[in-house]
Amino acid sequence: MFCTKCSAKFDALERLNENMATINAWQDDAPTTDIPWEKGKHTRSPLLWSLASTAGLLLLLAQLYYFEGAQLVQRPGIRTWIETICQPLDCRLPVYRNLQQITIQGILQPVADNSFQLQALLVNQAPFAQAYPDIKLSLMEFNGRVFAERVFHPDDYLVNASARLMSSKSRIDVNLAIVKPALPIGGYTLELL
Repeated sequence: MFCTKCSAKFDALERLNENMATINAWQDDAPTTDIPWEKGKHTRSPLLWSLASTAGLLLLLAQLYYFEGAQLVQRPGIRTWIETICQPLDCRLPVYRNLQQITIQGILQPVADNSFQLQALLVNQAPFAQAYPDIKLSLMEFNGRVFAERVFHPDDYLVNASARLMSSKSRIDVNLAIVKPALPIGGYTLELL
């Protein structure tokens, strides 16, 4: 049989008996083999358990990094902790990217030479430097239907195109000239990609 508490195997036939007289005799003449839960000694080594637990934890951390590493370093609380570990190890993390922590405000206004000027302000509110986002400008008719779209990449709106990261808590002014479309502009939207 197997003990459900300690998962040990033992011979139950030594202790089974149908006769009450022999049960009383059995109590006087008990078998010499111990039942697993009656043993006074632990059969497992604490050092072996410690080593196995440490190996299991390291394997779990390696799997977590392998399968979820890219998403974990994008979480601000976890990234701070990982950056602290990486500094002495001289390891490099992927660039932080969280578009919800970048705000954009802009205005599209006509200028004298039959064109429009898009003036926008990008603000990185994240506690980390981020990659510059792409900006999608959608022009709409008065009924709300989009009739023109364009995506501006960082090379299109940055004065210094070699800078690839927006530092933490920084703001960037964007000025873009837009050719006047054939249809009248009823509205526009700016979206970060």
